[in-house]
Amino acid sequence: MQIVALRNGAQEDVTIVRMKMATLQSLRARHPSEFREFVLRVRDSDAGLMGAMQIRVHELPTGALQLLTQKGVMAEDGTVVRAMFNVVLSAAQVNGSEVSLEPPYQF
Repeated sequence: MQIVALRNGAQEDVTIVRMKMATLQSLRARHPSEFREFVLRVRDSDAGLMGAMQIRVHELPTGALQLLTQKGVMAEDGTVVRAMFNVVLSAAQVNGSEVSLEPPYQF
């Protein structure tokens, strides 16, 4: 297991980070509006207990919750695992209505 430092100061396994980035890139390419909503909700949420955090699922547009849970980025109750939370905070860049992904690694 190789641990890497992320831009938000967290440390994660590089394999997990790569998997989370691949999921986010796919979501961004195929479902850009749901990707944007997910990123904005993660960035507006606080870290929760036991290595996971919650986003406010009641604020997601209709159908977004089902898609995001099917893609494995969050649970139906809004729980997002710590690694995904850290990757989003480290890689997602918001510029107005545009949300892009950059390498999450701290150099």
